[in-house]
Amino acid sequence: MKVQYITLLTSCILMISACSKTMNPEIVSQTETSSQIQQCSDKIIFYSNRTNNGDLYAFDPVSFETVAFLVADSAIGAPVFNSFNNTLIFAQKSTTGRGLYSKNIDTDQITFLISNPAGDEVPDWSPIEHSIVYSSEISQQNYSLIVKNIDTGREQVLYKNAKQSFDPVWSPDGTQIAFVVTDSVFNADIAIINSDGSGFRNLTNNLKLNGHPDWSPDGSEVLFYIYQDGDADLFTLEIESESLTQLTFDSSNQLIGRFSPDGKKIVYGGVVDNDWEVFLMNSDGNGKEQITFNPGFDGDPIWIPCN
Repeated sequence: MKVQYITLLTSCILMISACSKTMNPEIVSQTETSSQIQQCSDKIIFYSNRTNNGDLYAFDPVSFETVAFLVADSAIGAPVFNSFNNTLIFAQKSTTGRGLYSKNIDTDQITFLISNPAGDEVPDWSPIEHSIVYSSEISQQNYSLIVKNIDTGREQVLYKNAKQSFDPVWSPDGTQIAFVVTDSVFNADIAIINSDGSGFRNLTNNLKLNGHPDWSPDGSEVLFYIYQDGDADLFTLEIESESLTQLTFDSSNQLIGRFSPDGKKIVYGGVVDNDWEVFLMNSDGNGKEQITFNPGFDGDPIWIPCN
């Protein structure tokens, strides 16, 4: 159903010299450590079909270098970052179907996790435990939002009986989940619910297509897109005050935005000259810059924090 929904939207992503080392090894060690810390930066991982396959690439906002991050022999789906154990989670097709895999950021080890319970999307992973939240089709046009503990297998239905409930994302403290809920293909809203299933409420109710929520690192805002007047733009909503702020004002689709780990930047996918590329801007909507320049699709960006 998510594929159908997106189809609708797009029709309606730094030494010291050798001499210094000889003179004072201790100072050298400290300086090298300081240099390494300065070199470390958050990375942006995004999906691209530039090889006609579907792989993941990494962009460094400091060096402005783009390198292949994960190239496979079959198409890889849009990733999510699991802060609980510092891994990247992604979907990939195999001879037996579509499964979820993890890539350890420290060791680069890739591990099969489970068959993908969310169908055409990657579930979001809890920041505080080994659990996922995902959308499951219970029957035709009837979806439920489910939390599953991967260690115990226990499942809990948080929300049910929606035509679609998808794009769930956990709050930074793991207590709430924001997601898209819709009763038709023409009306989709952003809602939040407590991780125990209580406290459901709509954040939007505007009879438009609202999608792909993301929490600010402090949990005070939700970033999402609204499709209106023929294209999608990015907005933030301050949860307590319910203040809505528009960040992009483009004549083509700008969507799937993610806050940087420090909350100062937003990376997102957008259309320029009929081509999907990845963009970066300040969290207030200023300082927009294009960071990918390739034909084909570049999009679905996420952040990996500097370690």
